[in-house]
Amino acid sequence: MAKDGLSHAWINHTFTTEPSVIALPKYLAAHNYRNPTDSENSPWAYHMGVSFTGYLQANPEIFTHLSGLMKAKVEDTVPWFTTYPVDEMVKGCKPDGAILVDIGGGTGRDIKTLAQHLGSEISPGRLILQDLPSLVGEAKDLPSAVEAKGHDFFGEQPVKGARAYYMHNVLHDWSNAECQKILTQIKEAMEPGYSRLLINETVLALSSAPMVRATDLLMMSVNAGAERTSEQWQELLTAAGFRNIQIHLSPGIDEGLIEAELGYSVILEVPGIGSFRAGDRQQLLESDVATYTCFPDIRTALLVTGLVISQPPLELVASLKLVHWDAAAEAKNHSARDVSLGRSVEV
Repeated sequence: MAKDGLSHAWINHTFTTEPSVIALPKYLAAHNYRNPTDSENSPWAYHMGVSFTGYLQANPEIFTHLSGLMKAKVEDTVPWFTTYPVDEMVKGCKPDGAILVDIGGGTGRDIKTLAQHLGSEISPGRLILQDLPSLVGEAKDLPSAVEAKGHDFFGEQPVKGARAYYMHNVLHDWSNAECQKILTQIKEAMEPGYSRLLINETVLALSSAPMVRATDLLMMSVNAGAERTSEQWQELLTAAGFRNIQIHLSPGIDEGLIEAELGYSVILEVPGIGSFRAGDRQQLLESDVATYTCFPDIRTALLVTGLVISQPPLELVASLKLVHWDAAAEAKNHSARDVSLGRSVEV
């Protein structure tokens, strides 16, 4: 299905979602012109009396049309790994366990293309396709490397410690608050320092085409979703506890591959100085613990204003304790003030 199929799918989708656009002026006037913040209170829900998700569940033929649009869009775009070094990522994989989990991957177009690119050396079951059971049940002709599993991405992610967790045009359907719920489930399954998050989505810009901006308005009207700028992607992922966020833009189009790693903390003992932990910036906490950021290579990242630890010996590196980084918990549990130690220490 090429451009003709995509045009046909867009026409079907436009007629389906028209009520939300018609309702938008009244919705905004009734809500003091504030953007909707959740799918249960979107312009669609305001007009129809039910969320768009609830409507799709009650009208499976409409869900089929929407799935057709998603499939046509994927077939009309360049594969994401043409702008991202996926081969390098795979080389860094552990010998067993999942290489990539395609979350909300529909009937598997993306992951089948990836499997074909990687070739026959990928052993069975190391690429995971996830979506609602009704969708993955329709996946046909999956390569042996791909295993299809029914999964609701608002629930616990069952595949732990994969090399990559991938989503294509999933988060633009949802508000920031609902995206945080999805991202939390993924974050809990990730392995710090190894797993990475890959998001294939529109990256909105001032130069974006009118059709892209119209899609942003449609996402908001239907399900309180949004197309996001690079700054908004940074804010969303940082708030969810991700760090080292990079955006690999696709040439000539408003899409990109957004890559992020799990934020984490490192606790180490420095003789004569005390305990130090990786955080957002150098701070002195109530417990007299200085904090600073460390991503992801301990040998190159232990450099802080006022504190230099150059080439830490192996026994020091081996003594590091790796824990999840939780900005909300840190803000709640500690009263911190910025300090400068005013000296350099070499260990």
